[in-house]
Amino acid sequence: MNRIPDPKDLLNKDDDSSADAMAALEQSGWVRLDTLSGATHRNRIIIQKAVGGCLRLTVWIAFFALWAGGITLLWHMIGPERWRWLKPEEVAHLQSIIFSSALGAVVAKGAQHYIFGNDKGAR
Repeated sequence: MNRIPDPKDLLNKDDDSSADAMAALEQSGWVRLDTLSGATHRNRIIIQKAVGGCLRLTVWIAFFALWAGGITLLWHMIGPERWRWLKPEEVAHLQSIIFSSALGAVVAKGAQHYIFGNDKGAR
């Protein structure tokens, strides 16, 4: 293992290179910018993939909620009176849930398009 020289020893040298040696010693301890930017880039990619996965999951949940709510609402609209199990207030609440799910799916798809562009999301 290389031992870092004591700065006092470098300053006590008689030649003019002591300042250059101090600068070189200081520069050797710096973090390389290209490795730092690579790490930052990798972190951004990981975060972007995680956000994209959450957006896709949200879209699927909203789709299935919309689908199940739509089937139930359709059943209550076209089915016979004796097959209905929801009260009118519950049907109105179901309509609001369907609207919210559809709107959420549209917003999530728009966000996914905004983040990933036209490449259909990160894989």
